Amino acid sequence: MLKGIKLLVVLTLTTSLSGIGQGSGSIKGTVKDEKGETMALAGIIVEQNGTRKSAVQTDFDGKYKVSSLTPGKYDVIVKYAGYPDFKTTGVIVSDQAITFLDLEMPSDNASVLDGIVVKDYEVPLIDKGGGASGGTVTRDDIAKMPGRSATSIATTVYIRMQVLKVVYL
Repeated sequence: MLKGIKLLVVLTLTTSLSGIGQGSGSIKGTVKDEKGETMALAGIIVEQNGTRKSAVQTDFDGKYKVSSLTPGKYDVIVKYAGYPDFKTTGVIVSDQAITFLDLEMPSDNASVLDGIVVKDYEVPLIDKGGGASGGTVTRDDIAKMPGRSATSIATTVYIRMQVLKVVYL
């Protein structure tokens, strides 16, 4: 009986504490206008599947950071007076990592206030937050690979990193 109670207590503590160890990602960047000047106090809205997950405002230097995002794909919307809304879709957030996303408000549609300008997110070749080793492989990358084993994925990432070293040396 006593062993059963101890087991129940251990399982309860383990289950309740497992959520604490799960990390979260963030999106960080700068908002600029068509001239390259930073845009202070621009509104940043982060949505996932049409549901608002977070909203922040840029500081006086046009910088922003959205924290505590679970890993996945997000849409980032920028709102600023005098500009149409600007939306970047498919921004990938990884666990315990920072996704750098610098945004430039479009100049050609600056007089159109009704619409929204949409741009697809492109994964950068070089990860600003990454170290000298390792790489990021998304679910879409794995789906396109001929082999889907852990060894095959690790080999592909290693080869990509070697090619990038050669290209940028």
